[in-house]
Amino acid sequence: MLSRRTRSTVDEVEGRLVRFEYADDVAEAYVQGPALEPPVVAAPVAAAALPPVPAERPELMMPGRAAGEPSGVFAQRPYTHPDLPPDPSYILRIGWEAPGPQPNLRWLRATSTPWGGDQSALFQAPPRAYSEDFYQYSPDRPRVLVRWHAVMRVRRFMPQGTRLPVPIAALTGRRRTLAIYGDGEQAFVDDNWRNAPDARAYHNRQWRGRTELEVNVEILAMVTQ
Repeated sequence: MLSRRTRSTVDEVEGRLVRFEYADDVAEAYVQGPALEPPVVAAPVAAAALPPVPAERPELMMPGRAAGEPSGVFAQRPYTHPDLPPDPSYILRIGWEAPGPQPNLRWLRATSTPWGGDQSALFQAPPRAYSEDFYQYSPDRPRVLVRWHAVMRVRRFMPQGTRLPVPIAALTGRRRTLAIYGDGEQAFVDDNWRNAPDARAYHNRQWRGRTELEVNVEILAMVTQ
């Protein structure tokens, strides 16, 4: 049996051991750190749906040239809504102002010739500074030979007997007359100048403007080789 002093000593020693064990537990817990909650992972957000790939733009939205024709000064145009005028406006001859006001593309496509493109539906006369009629042939509109009429006239234009920039054999005969009368009224007539009844047809009053003649580019290539 232990004495009171000895028991006290043992209790004191055991108490120190308990305290040491408690201190070790605390130190170990401090080093390890508290148990952490698993990080909260946000649910994935679905990416916004991409807009559908636009289909090929319709020909109606491509002002400036007929199908298969090369691009160029008159042909390069931005895409425009069919119910709006072309932007920028068409120019029929370099150095001249654009004919205006220009109708929307839907109207131009509905009234133009298959071989003349949108420009064939626009009216314009040479500036008053011009005193003679003259031709214009541009590679940007290879299927069109233009005869500008600066002088007032009554008859429709015939290319025979004029100094043509292309062989007359390359002309198909198709003709569009775009007349601007003295009072500002405008009218166009489609016919064939190779047909006798249409060849030298008269208008009922004087007019200025232009005549567009269709060019067969295949024949032109053969006869100019």
